[in-house]
Amino acid sequence: MLKSLFLNSFKLSTRATLLIAFIILGSIIFYKNYNIVPKDKVLKIAIINNNPPFNIKTKDKKLKGFDIDLIKNFFNDLEIPFEVVILEQDEMLPSVKEGLYDIGIISENELSKENNKESLDEILISKPYIESKNIIIKKYNDDKLLKYKNVGVLTSDNFIDNYEDKLNKSQILEYKNFNDMYKAFNGGDVEALILNDLALKHATLKNKIKNYFLDTNLLNGKNEHVFIFPKDSRYFYKVSRKLANFRKQNKFKLIYQKWFGDMWWVICLHIACIRHRYLKLVFIFNNFLI
Repeated sequence: MLKSLFLNSFKLSTRATLLIAFIILGSIIFYKNYNIVPKDKVLKIAIINNNPPFNIKTKDKKLKGFDIDLIKNFFNDLEIPFEVVILEQDEMLPSVKEGLYDIGIISENELSKENNKESLDEILISKPYIESKNIIIKKYNDDKLLKYKNVGVLTSDNFIDNYEDKLNKSQILEYKNFNDMYKAFNGGDVEALILNDLALKHATLKNKIKNYFLDTNLLNGKNEHVFIFPKDSRYFYKVSRKLANFRKQNKFKLIYQKWFGDMWWVICLHIACIRHRYLKLVFIFNNFLI
């Protein structure tokens, strides 16, 4: 009987050992195929055209911006050669899905559009490398909610849809670049602007916009910025894991401060959003008691 128990135990331990060996072997093969990328291949990275302060084309046709600095520092650390290509917003997802580019940088607001939802199963998406918040700033500090005669917005921005039920389309004036939009706001040609908080931080840092007030009644949800990859990408696992670590490094904080200033500004904005929601709940609760 003892002999039988010993043999059974031996068989079970042998099977367990073989199973562990197969798992380890499979992991090694997976790592080799998907985590080690060729050093001689130039990585093609697609970014969206006219997307300041994430990318800006200078007068001498060079690229600068938060995303450009991030790409340079991040991929130089990985020792992977790369080139940056500019695409129009509606070209990004189809081009990456078809494998024309190795990586695309895009916002989740764009991915969540109805006409893009069918393609989401055909790409890989990283965790966010940065988050922004869609906001409205106003010229005057009054409580006339939605009484703006006109609202300025950048032509390439896609979060106007989030405010369609709150703003009349006839109120919206589109601008081709931020400088023209800020000039119109500072000069009083528009009473309010729709933009994200990071664009506002950059404009404030560069002294391009002055004397504004947040319209907390129209603060909207967050917008996460991500890397997207073709479904069969060999770069996804390595880049995604390294990207999460890169966010914690001092180098990332320095890039952030260069383009947006100190990070406490974002915390203050989020506190303002929470405070507004809290006060709104208190108001509703009081009315219910009455």
